[in-house]
Amino acid sequence: TVTIDAVETDRATGVFQGEVRTRAAGGSASAPARTLFVKPGEQIQISYLDLANVRPGGPAERTAMLREVVESAGAIAILPTVPAAPSTAPGARSWTLGAPSASTAILLAPLHIQVTDPDALVSAGSRVRVRVRTERGAEQDLLLGPGGDPETGIFAGSIALALGSPADGTLRVLAPGEARGTAAPAEPGPVGSAPVLPIVGGERITVTYLEGLARTATAGQAAQLAQRGGLPTAAAALVTAGRLQLTEDDFETPVTTLHVAGKLCMLVTDPDADRSDGRDEVRIEIRAASGDRLLLTLGETEMHSGVFTGSVPLTQGAAATDDALQVALGDRLTVSYLETGATTPPVQELPVAKGHDAALSVFAKRFADDKLAARTQLRLAESWFEIYKRQRADLRTMERAKGRPADIAALRKAIDESLGEGISLLQRTVSDDPDGAEADQVLFLLGNFEQEAGNHDSAIDRYRSLLGQFPDSQRAPEAQYKIAQCHEERKRFDDAWEAYVRLAYRWPEHELVADAMARIGLFYDDRGRALAKTAKDAWMKANPGGDAALAPVPPEAVAEFTQAAAVYGKLVERFPEHRIADQIMLAQGNSLYQCARWLEAKAVFDGFLARYPNSPAFPKGLYWAASAALEAGDGPGAYLRFGRLVQDYPESNEAKFARGRLLTDKRLKGIALVGEEK
Repeated sequence: TVTIDAVETDRATGVFQGEVRTRAAGGSASAPARTLFVKPGEQIQISYLDLANVRPGGPAERTAMLREVVESAGAIAILPTVPAAPSTAPGARSWTLGAPSASTAILLAPLHIQVTDPDALVSAGSRVRVRVRTERGAEQDLLLGPGGDPETGIFAGSIALALGSPADGTLRVLAPGEARGTAAPAEPGPVGSAPVLPIVGGERITVTYLEGLARTATAGQAAQLAQRGGLPTAAAALVTAGRLQLTEDDFETPVTTLHVAGKLCMLVTDPDADRSDGRDEVRIEIRAASGDRLLLTLGETEMHSGVFTGSVPLTQGAAATDDALQVALGDRLTVSYLETGATTPPVQELPVAKGHDAALSVFAKRFADDKLAARTQLRLAESWFEIYKRQRADLRTMERAKGRPADIAALRKAIDESLGEGISLLQRTVSDDPDGAEADQVLFLLGNFEQEAGNHDSAIDRYRSLLGQFPDSQRAPEAQYKIAQCHEERKRFDDAWEAYVRLAYRWPEHELVADAMARIGLFYDDRGRALAKTAKDAWMKANPGGDAALAPVPPEAVAEFTQAAAVYGKLVERFPEHRIADQIMLAQGNSLYQCARWLEAKAVFDGFLARYPNSPAFPKGLYWAASAALEAGDGPGAYLRFGRLVQDYPESNEAKFARGRLLTDKRLKGIALVGEEK
């Protein structure tokens, strides 16, 4: 028995704390004061005599008990992940947890770790440290917290798994929706990062319980303990069941029937087939009921994706080859994924239709009516142009997705063929029927094709022919606009400017005039920027170490910026509902800002805020309105606009810049929006 004094934690808290040292019974007699000697299995009772109280009203003894003091050896286990029963519920997990095991197989789900060590669990804040390591060298220390009944002394936690290389690191920022673990890293990483263990299929994962290591231990102390050996360990390996799908060309839409002369597309999802830091392969066997058999490999879509795709053409009546499968009408195909180590590999069956899949081809025909022939050729050319535009869009999508080089090359070849077919048809139409009813449309479309092909001189000739032969055509304004575009694409900006001005002068009410005015304004703006940059570079060279903001804007640049602002302002005045009118009004204010006309710039930016309150660029307008007000000497106005930006659009980039200005710009110091300046 030991009696101690408990001390109040702070003034007037009514909370008192005390501390008692414990030591094994039979220990040294020179133990410090307030030491309680205990034996294994004993319970400790703490008593406090409450002299003044309201329950029951007289002196009462308050008691508390601690659980048995039992020295325990720690044990570690891994909870295996196994496939869950199929569910149609959105967001349902595809795995569930099994009984703890010292060695087990896991899916590509968070790795669940369980440590049992009763004497380490002294409070809800207790933590134990484990080290997770893969065969290829990825390593991460985790802190596990109490889990379940405190009497069991169980600590639990998990770490996310991802296909990858040790070079990817074990602390990363996860995307929304990605599975993440519950264990905290022993050494915190960047803000927002979480522990992730990069693995490949079949790789052995070892989890070691660093028993007895303090929660505040350093990385060096943890490494020293891990080297001693004899610590509790558990192991796991990624083993998944592959999934085979037969699809359309998009590798997404399931296919139910195949056609002769078509393709069989296959998709395999199997994370444990990803075995290296390169693009791995899996093997597929295809058998036709008519007798042919084919073995082929599917390539991984990208490194560490665990997804494999491939296709094979179906032929009829030809000898089997290494890259095609011979089938018969009404045949039946059996496709098997030859999964390594699988007792029952995935198998899919599909019928072959009792007929061919129809295809549409263009063929030549001689028309008795020349006008009908010309119109038909024009419609075919228009169709080729639509095909060409669709192929261009597909090419951009494929390049962004980093598709296979062979597929990209094939699509580029198809694009060239579509362009060639369209140009050939239109040239023939111009030759056969130069004065046809739709000759202006023919010339315009031919100019489009040649412009897309990069033949700008030929395209300009076509557009000029249209303007000369058909000045009243509905295509005439578009042809004039296209001429200006061709000059821009060739970097002949003076000619482009002249072409845009001619469009605005000849067809002042046409909808393309707004686009032309925008390009004219940009022309002046770019010239002003170039002149200002040249002058600034010369000033910095003459004043080394000087503040670039003090470099004067030359009169020539001011004139260009002023002209740009005038064009932009006229555009907004005439076409306030144009699709980019809000952007143009911002550009107008920016041109005035560039030549230090602060009050005019501020008025334009404020006008933008009033006219386009729903514009996506509204935060940018607020920022520049505040900046212009500040340069014009209106400190309170700038402070008010910066404050509104930070309050209403806190996540925008402009709000970040505004916070910096509010903290660092001396002109904003001491400004109060209510009352007098401090």
